[in-house]
Amino acid sequence: MSSDLNKSEFTGRIVKDAVLRRVATKNGERDVISFSLAVHNSYTPKDSKEKVEQTMFINISYWNRPGIAPYLTKGRMIHVEGELKEPSVHDGKAYTNVTATNIRFFQQTVKSMQDNGTFENSSEPAVDDSIPF
Repeated sequence: MSSDLNKSEFTGRIVKDAVLRRVATKNGERDVISFSLAVHNSYTPKDSKEKVEQTMFINISYWNRPGIAPYLTKGRMIHVEGELKEPSVHDGKAYTNVTATNIRFFQQTVKSMQDNGTFENSSEPAVDDSIPF
């Protein structure tokens, strides 16, 4: 007998600063961080030579980790692992909802000078020792 798997992974940029809230549950109060992630994709259809650009916006909820809320800021690139939840519809628009189980940070974009005097943007994954978890 096989079991089902509900796991999703997204890498994208935070749309606006995360919001930390304390909510009442059956088991007492819990902290939840909410934010939206913009995930960009581009492709070229078979019948065309023009690239098609798409951006999907995903609503993320992350429970019981209030210490990372200050690091979830607008424009920051992160990788989110989580579970898909029921889609929601607001004002006629459909939204994808994910409850995060793990969040990984990418190094902030840093401009470094190359030998030829030009700048190179870096978004390599990095461990940030200042994050409290």
